[in-house]
Amino acid sequence: MTRVALYLRQSSDPQGTELAVDRQRANCLARAVAKGWSVDPSRIYIDNNVSATSARERPSYQRLISDVMKREVDVVIAWNLDRLTRKPREVEDWIDLNEKYGVNLMTSEGTDPVDMSTEVGRLILRITAAVARQEVERKGRRQRESNAQARELGFPPHGTRAFGYTARKRDARSITDTRTGADGKTYLDYGHAPIPEEAAAIKRGYELVIQGETVGVVARAWNAAGVMNTMGNPWVPTTVLAILTNPKYAGYSVPPRGHHAWRKSLYDPEDLAKHRRGTWEPIVDAETWMATQVLIRDLSARDLLGTPKRWLLSGIATCAADVEGVPCGAPIMGGATYSKVPTYRCSVAGHLMRRADLAEELVVAEIIHLALGAGGRSLAPFTPDLELKTREHSLMKSLHMTTENYNVLVHTGILSEAEAEKKARTHRGRLRAELLELRRALQGLKVDALNVLLRAGRPRRSDEKPWTSEVRVRNVWDDLPLSAKRHVVQTTMKITMSPPGRGNGHPGPRPEDRLALAAQSVHIQLRKMPGMA
Repeated sequence: MTRVALYLRQSSDPQGTELAVDRQRANCLARAVAKGWSVDPSRIYIDNNVSATSARERPSYQRLISDVMKREVDVVIAWNLDRLTRKPREVEDWIDLNEKYGVNLMTSEGTDPVDMSTEVGRLILRITAAVARQEVERKGRRQRESNAQARELGFPPHGTRAFGYTARKRDARSITDTRTGADGKTYLDYGHAPIPEEAAAIKRGYELVIQGETVGVVARAWNAAGVMNTMGNPWVPTTVLAILTNPKYAGYSVPPRGHHAWRKSLYDPEDLAKHRRGTWEPIVDAETWMATQVLIRDLSARDLLGTPKRWLLSGIATCAADVEGVPCGAPIMGGATYSKVPTYRCSVAGHLMRRADLAEELVVAEIIHLALGAGGRSLAPFTPDLELKTREHSLMKSLHMTTENYNVLVHTGILSEAEAEKKARTHRGRLRAELLELRRALQGLKVDALNVLLRAGRPRRSDEKPWTSEVRVRNVWDDLPLSAKRHVVQTTMKITMSPPGRGNGHPGPRPEDRLALAAQSVHIQLRKMPGMA
């Protein structure tokens, strides 16, 4: 008995109707019946909505190959060869399968299987595959030319619906009807109009990143709001990043630049103004988009993608070591010694290294003292100053241009490469520290976690012992997640660390000795908290 397998594939079926697959099934079954063969339903392999030319894996195709190699299939029937493959290299794989396992191919448009055991049969198979491949390449070239023309005319390319927008109509270039956008301007009504819910999510995403949040936070916010991507899947940081770095949302018609880098925009913010503005309605203004790109380019993977923090003071405290007469200003980062002792150290140079437990113990003691001294009062939010936004944009631009500016000094012979790199690293550290300060002010006071501590420090009874409130505050602090603890520290304190100097020995046995030792090099300045009432 001849063991027959059917392979059915449709390249594009976003609605999942499988109408083309049903037509292929009927034709292939008819060909099998005409040959006097029966087809086991378990031997019908279907890849719906899957291209044969993309890098995307075809699960059923791979399963078919596996069954052929198990010698469970004698003949494979497809509606046409291009349903099975459009790649000449895969044709060579089928010729190898024929030689090793005896499998043959048949199409429902032909009368007989291709006899791959003969030279003529293999020639026909290769020519057919080459013609199919040439058609794919010609279709791709026509599509690229059409997309390039659309960009020149200011239209978005036709294809899969972009997140945030409706699908573009096929006859978009001939449409003259107009509509009024949310910004009050007039746009051609050819589709690609903002979808209110998705557009609002995108705007919020840009706002969160500019306010200092990570793209991981944006992904969680979109998922919590029930906003899925165009494929109906939840968001992850990298897919959010692809949205936030796309100039389409600022209304620019820009040609594609290859594959998306994992954390950097493919488009230079400084060159964006050189490109043509699209005829569609933008979701964010160009200034917001550019500010976001400068910020994204500077952030590390941990800061950008939202990898959970492990250290209370990492990135919050700054280095106060003297560098040419001024404080270093670079962020302090957490780490450990070779003997696994947790430490804090300067992120740009070996200016200092402090024991993490002593530094954190001093900070926690200060927070508890603050909560007990507040008398249960709470904080009210304040409105950020517009000047802070202007300063923030200036800092981000300076940070982006730091390396280029120092390269100029190298090319002119003023500095060596080593000197320029050292100075640029120190300069970037100072800029990042100032940028962090500004972002904290721009975010306003998110006082929920802090207010919980302040309320815990309020005496419950007039005769309550002082240590009772202190225990209650410490218990509340211990129960807070690390992110909330870090926010309390950022809200209430400005922390700097300096080299300990000579004679800084081991702490004594008493707690006050430990804190006194930590205070020698960990300096805490309480912030002025507006709205304390």
